[in-house]
Amino acid sequence: MLGINNVQLMGKCYNVKTMTSKNGKAITFFTLTTYKKQGEGEKDKPLFHSCVAYGKLAEILGKFLTDKKELFVDGQIDYYDKDGVTKTQIVVRESQFIGDKKE
Repeated sequence: MLGINNVQLMGKCYNVKTMTSKNGKAITFFTLTTYKKQGEGEKDKPLFHSCVAYGKLAEILGKFLTDKKELFVDGQIDYYDKDGVTKTQIVVRESQFIGDKKE
């Protein structure tokens, strides 16, 4: 079966957490918030995407990514089981900081 598993999102980051795996590789977890357009006069609905990056990208994100920072991510959807419940997350392959201002 042929399929494409690719996702591109842009939003604000929250809950950034970096750790080191047992084999010494960096892993960075974060939540990316995007918004779903609602009907006229209604408030847009926030959507929260669990994201994870590994290796060198995780090191970079762990160093520079902070809450409320805007980020573009390119990755793929992954599924995992936690306590008998299937969860989804975005495995980030590439990212780009958006709107950084020089201070």
